[in-house]
Amino acid sequence: MHVPVMVSDEGLRTAILEALATNGQTSRLNLRVGVLNGIAHLAGSAGTMAERAVAEEIDVVAKKSGSSVHKGGG
Repeated sequence: MHVPVMVSDEGLRTAILEALATNGQTSRLNLRVGVLNGIAHLAGSAGTMAERAVAEEIDVVAKKSGSSVHKGGG
């Protein structure tokens, strides 16, 4: 049985920001991350669909903690 680890909103935000910053395809993008009640919101713009797809894949960090991610427009 999988039991998700509870992560604070700030801890989740920090993990997502670090993952975005250390990924070569997303580190230069101007993306904003907000987390409230365990739900992460990503907002900003990407130059290509490939960059956007990579940024969306970063939500794995949030999913591993049992949270969900909502992607904002950009």
